[in-house]
This record gives sequence, structure tokens and C-alpha cells, in this order.
Amino acid sequence: MTSVGLIGLGIMGEPIARNLVASGLPLTIWNRSCAPVERLVALGAHAASSPGQLIATCEIVFVMFIDEKALDEVLGRGASGLDAFAGKSLVQLATTSPQYSAALGRDVLAAGGRYVEAPVSGSRLPAEAGELIGMLAGSRADVDQVEPLLAPACARIVRCGAVPAAMTTKLIVNHFLITMVSTLTETHLLAQRAGVDVEIVRDILDAGPMASAVSRAKLAKLSAGDLTAHSRLDNVRWLTERITDIALRARVPTPSLDISRRLLAETEARGHGALDPIAVIDTLAEWGPSAQLGDGGEAVANDAVRGEQDVRAWFRLASAGFQAVVRALPVSRLDDAGLGSWRLRDLLGHTTRAYLTIESYLAAPDIGGPRIASATDYFAAARTATDAASVAARGVAAGVELGAHPCDMALTIARRVEELVTTSSGDETVSTPFGRMRLADYLATRALELTVHSADLARAPRYRPPRRNPRG
Repeated sequence: MTSVGLIGLGIMGEPIARNLVASGLPLTIWNRSCAPVERLVALGAHAASSPGQLIATCEIVFVMFIDEKALDEVLGRGASGLDAFAGKSLVQLATTSPQYSAALGRDVLAAGGRYVEAPVSGSRLPAEAGELIGMLAGSRADVDQVEPLLAPACARIVRCGAVPAAMTTKLIVNHFLITMVSTLTETHLLAQRAGVDVEIVRDILDAGPMASAVSRAKLAKLSAGDLTAHSRLDNVRWLTERITDIALRARVPTPSLDISRRLLAETEARGHGALDPIAVIDTLAEWGPSAQLGDGGEAVANDAVRGEQDVRAWFRLASAGFQAVVRALPVSRLDDAGLGSWRLRDLLGHTTRAYLTIESYLAAPDIGGPRIASATDYFAAARTATDAASVAARGVAAGVELGAHPCDMALTIARRVEELVTTSSGDETVSTPFGRMRLADYLATRALELTVHSADLARAPRYRPPRRNPRG
């Protein structure tokens, strides 16, 4: 019988290994922590003393590491390459970026080995029940060898083609699953806040046409207030970045994913990365207006808190809108007329400055100066202290600085600064050319810039200046 090993016994790896052992497959295992190894040895698995020993003694090696750097270290992918895989098969169960998987596959093949992608769709409960959906990519002969070995862990296995088609397919499937869970969590919070019976809402959803094993499990956890991980929030947030990369290349807008990514990132920044993705409910609860009921039952809002939350929500929404517009921009027309004297590239560069100034003004030393109390005061100061020619020149320079792939760079900048805003309190001081102000107040000016110029960007590609009659 073919000797098989599995490296990585985390939330998903351990139940997969249990199902393989239960099927009668002789399985050798290794993990960085000892507890899951001990549990599986009690069921009949064999423990290797090191990843190297496991690779040396097994013909087929399954790996379940989502951390690409850790996976390289465990596999010994370095100066010596992957020579230990000569004549062996490496099967990647975890979801990585398609680019990473393709490069790993090339290295394995160069070492004389075989490589199969086998990411699985599902979380801990389907893994425990052997009801995962497996996706395979690789040569036909290699996939033929791997498929029956993985079958005990899966309800269905689908062949996707050549590497990295399985990874790309898995990430696209996750796009729906991630946004569905975020929306379901939002629905649960809405039911709570609207004063209806949450359990009635749950019963209706569980019986409805959109019900699934995922929705039922997540609603049960939300009802119980159970945020323990079926899949880790920080891993899911990492997956949203990989899905966004695919969307950028495909030039497909993903506004629902953009919001989910921000929710997950902010929740992770609060220290909840090891919880289930439904832990975003706490972040959602804080995004909403802070209010209390007055004596007559009317809502009495704290205007200052509510206003700051509204500004953050506006900035997030404006940023999502900007990114959707940029993904739809026709790259071949970036030198067309944009706004005024600007080309479309210049207008794009100017708009990205709405993000870049957040970075630069936050990083600038606080050297005193006048205090700007509001966005209105900021725009009043800017109007008297700037001239149109210098603004136009900065836009052109910013367009040039976006480089050879301006749309991709603009989206990278947007995502980077969103992360910075998410992890900031809002009380930080930004040192603008016109005075000092709180970050939360400055965000209002950036949200307005993004809103206005996203509309300009969306209109510009459709605008064609009238042709002049060559005869006058």
C-alpha cells in the first residue's frame, strides 16, 4: 500500500487526518504542537519525529499549512530546494495564493517530484463529518493517484485542470462564502436591534431557500453567542486579500468583499483573529450609531460619537466606491481627457492623494501651529492657501508616480491606507499644510474627495471632446 503522510494538524488538518485513519489508511503525521499528534496516534496514526523524517518515509505527503512562509520552512524549501521530494508527491491541501502554489509546483517538479493542488471547501464541522468539497489540479496521472486517498475526507471531489486552477477556483468559491457569512452576521444584529424575536428570524432563514449547512451552523453560533472558531478569522481575512488580487487581475468589482475585508481587518486588529469570522458582529455593533432611549421612548443620540462613526462609515463607503470605479477603468484610455487639463491618469493620481496624505500627515511630526476644528474649516483654509496651477501640477506628478500599472497601484494604496485607518483610534493628530487636526475630522475631507473624484473618474472615460472642423 502507498505510504502517506500529513503535515499540519490544525483546525482542518486534524479532522482530515482522523477521517483518513478511520478509512484504514496507514498515515504518518507531524505537527508543530504535540496534542493533536497524541490524539491521532491513539487512533492508529504513526508519528514522525520531524518533517524530514516524514518526507523520507512517505511516497505521498499531504500538507495543511495556510502560512506560506511556515510551509516553506517546514518543507525545507531553501538552499537545498526540495530535493527530498524526488520520486514523491506533494499534495497541497491548504489554500494559498495561486502564484505561490504555481511556484511551489515548479520547484517540486524541478526536484523530480510530483505536485497536486487539493484545497478543500468547508470548515471544521464538515471536515469532522468527512463532507468537505475537494478541488484537484495537476497532471491526470498524479490526480488519479491522489483522488482515492482524499475521498474519505470529502463528500465530493472536483477536478479543476492544471495548477493553479484548483487554488483559483477555491478562492472564487470563498468569495461567496465569506460575504455570505458577513451578511448573515449583519442580519442577526439587525434582528437584535430591531426588537424582533431573533429565534423566529433564525427559524425562517433555516427553513428558507437560501439555507445551507454554513448558514445554519453560523446562526446557531450567533444565537448562542459562541464565537469559537470553525475557521479562524485572521485566516479568512488573509483569504480576502488573495481573492481581491484575483479580482484586480480580472478587473471585476467586488464591493461586498471590500466591506467584508474591512470588517474582518478591523475585528482582527481588535485582537480577535483566533475567533470565528462571525466575531465581526462586535465591530458591526460599534459601527452603528450610539444611542439611548429618552424618557418618552425616542432615540437620543450622542451627536459627537454618532458623527465620528458616520464619518468612518462614509470613508469606508467612499473608498469602496473608488476601488469599484478603478477596477472598471479602461486601462487603454488613461491618456484620454480626464478633468480640466488633466488626463485620466492625472485625475487618478490626484484622487489617490486622498489616501496618501493620510499616511504622510499622520507620519509628519507635530510641530504645533493652528488647530483646525472641522472639515469645513480645513476646506476654507485650503481654498485661500492653494492655487489651481500647483494643484494641477501635483495631480500630474501623482499620476506619474503610479508607475507602469496605475490602476493596480491605486488599489494597493487604497487597501494599505484603509488598514491604517482601521487600526487608528481617530484621535491621532494629522499635520496638514494648513494646521493640525484630528484624524477623524480629516477623514471627512478625504471621504468628500474620494466621493467627488470617483464620480469624475466614472464619467471621464465616457467623455469625448468634440472634434474640430479642420476647415474652421
